[in-house]
Amino acid sequence: MIIEDQSDKSKYEVIGVIKNFHSESLHEEIRPLIIRFVQADSKRDYKRGKYLTAAIKSDDIQTVVTAIEKEYNRLIPNQPYEYFFIDDLYNSFYREEERFNKIFFYSASLAIFLSCLGLFGLTSFMVQRRTKEIGIRKVCGASISNITRLLVKSFTKWVVIANIIAWPIAYFYVSKWLENFAYRTSIGIETFILSALLVLMIAVLAVSFKVLKASLSNPVEALKYE
Repeated sequence: MIIEDQSDKSKYEVIGVIKNFHSESLHEEIRPLIIRFVQADSKRDYKRGKYLTAAIKSDDIQTVVTAIEKEYNRLIPNQPYEYFFIDDLYNSFYREEERFNKIFFYSASLAIFLSCLGLFGLTSFMVQRRTKEIGIRKVCGASISNITRLLVKSFTKWVVIANIIAWPIAYFYVSKWLENFAYRTSIGIETFILSALLVLMIAVLAVSFKVLKASLSNPVEALKYE
């Protein structure tokens, strides 16, 4: 099969077809691509190409780069020698996403930390208000696990409600963000369930210490509390 370059009427023989692959970021759709093999027999042939690609397999990259630069300057003395690595090029495609990921991670971590502080303070206040009730329950035969479960339950209910409210909001904004990609994944319900379980576990860990301490306290001291 022969194709013709309309710019200079050059003709090329098609010697193979490969599967589609991304030469740009996932933000862009895969576009038609022609890979030409140019046999550089002269300095003029080297100048026709925009890039020269070299596969390097060496522990001493700088030595190889210097050797390539020396050969390049010998063949094309009037063109400046500039080079870059393909992996750096591909990483630059997603530099914005990397910055967003860092901002989101630190913001979410700060929000979780402040939420845990709030839960811990609220737990302290609740335990202080219900100290006498805890003592009475222990005297009447309630186990430590039952008291802990009772106190933790009052918090988990609000955590579940908060997750239900947050799910549609998170789904809306994540879907809008994914629209920036020509090829994207889908958001399944399992993602939200997993995040809810993680948040619930963090909330339980944040309040369990204070609740367990109150459950282990001497009921006699608790009954004297006013």
